[in-house]
Amino acid sequence: MRMGSGLDERVAAALAHYGVRPVSWTRITLPRPAVDPRAVYRLVLDDGRTVKARRCRTEREARQLWEIRRHLALDGFARVHAQHGAVLVEEWIEGAPLPDREAASPPVVEAARLLAQLHRVASLGAMGAGGAALTATWRAEAERNLALVAEAERALARGRGWQPLSPERTRALADAVHRLDPLPAATGLIHRDFCAENMVRGCDGRLWVIDNEWLMVGPLGYDLARVWYRWPMPGAAWALFLDTYAACRGQPVADAPLMFWKIAAVARSAVFRVAADPGGLEVPLARLHELSDALPATG
Repeated sequence: MRMGSGLDERVAAALAHYGVRPVSWTRITLPRPAVDPRAVYRLVLDDGRTVKARRCRTEREARQLWEIRRHLALDGFARVHAQHGAVLVEEWIEGAPLPDREAASPPVVEAARLLAQLHRVASLGAMGAGGAALTATWRAEAERNLALVAEAERALARGRGWQPLSPERTRALADAVHRLDPLPAATGLIHRDFCAENMVRGCDGRLWVIDNEWLMVGPLGYDLARVWYRWPMPGAAWALFLDTYAACRGQPVADAPLMFWKIAAVARSAVFRVAADPGGLEVPLARLHELSDALPATG
């Protein structure tokens, strides 16, 4: 075991429930504030297996994720073995982490195929995954988040050297959200954190997505926007990603709806940063400026 790192009691209880005992373990996530009990461990069990144990916030959260992941048998996505209480026991994938900004063609192409594969999932047991949904709630949230960010960043930016989000830029982004709203949007199984940070190159040479704690049914465009935000790529690599994804999905990715989802995704992340880590607001703020500069002309 790692010195000074006790095993979470709920993880220990989950392993005991299934009749296995950890021989050694390492906590692979940093401790979070007391209000967030989430934790991830790498464990070697007494039966010789190496697994990942994930403690979720609540038993309900773990059960919901279990119900999705136990039906998900896709190559390239780490599988889940069991759930007990707030704990999931998952497959451990041995491999080398991807460099955060690696954008060579093979990883980009493989990653795009994996995301398209996830988005093509039509059902999860008795639960349907594919379909369509109205976007009014997303549009309203994006407009509200933009206003909150504009208000908060003016105070937070003082002395930090950030470029403030001007009222004109805020209005332009809010207008774009209203104008580019795709209305009914395609939905399916989405990842919400699909990026190099959550992938490894496995010992088998394949690309594996190893962190799948945010899976849910939601708008596919939002998931693509989250990739753009969480995994910055050079323009050519991003174009290759989108082209590969579109070819695997059998339909093109339209610019206007994707811009809508980019604004919605970054504004949501910015509001989260205001509450959880104001110092981290610089990144989503810079992306909002980038989006403002890229808005299509009107009139």
